[in-house]
Amino acid sequence: MIYGKIGKGYREAKTKYITGIIFLLIDDFAVIPFSALLGYLIDYLKQDTFDINGLLFYTFLLLMCRVISYLGFVGFAYCVFGSAGKLKMYFKRRIFYNMLRKSPDFFDKYSSGEIIALSSNDTRFVHEYFGFGILQLVDFTIIPFLSLVVPFQLHDQWHSQYQPH
Repeated sequence: MIYGKIGKGYREAKTKYITGIIFLLIDDFAVIPFSALLGYLIDYLKQDTFDINGLLFYTFLLLMCRVISYLGFVGFAYCVFGSAGKLKMYFKRRIFYNMLRKSPDFFDKYSSGEIIALSSNDTRFVHEYFGFGILQLVDFTIIPFLSLVVPFQLHDQWHSQYQPH
């Protein structure tokens, strides 16, 4: 498994990844209420009892959901993509350190451009896996679950609690 091979580089970034995943979960949890609130706002606009206070109330809640979602994703991007970049540099250093120990015949066989291209491609895949891979893994497991569970649990609560008076 790849986690056993990356060793020290991953262990150093593990706390940042966990923090980033928590930020992404905050982002994911803020997306679900936004959709429900938007539906409630549309229903509210169709009512005869429509007033500006209710519109401001729903607009404020919608704005707060988006701000929380934005801050969650920015926190995720900072932690996870920053750590993925550090892992990329960690592996690039290891690759170049190992290349420096090669014999002169190795450098006669391969040009410096080929050596750099190979190491850059390898480390690029590490960066993508530990950046976008974590994003997709969390989103593809959490969002479908939230989409199925949360609306059923919150529908009655929100409809009764958040009706502006």
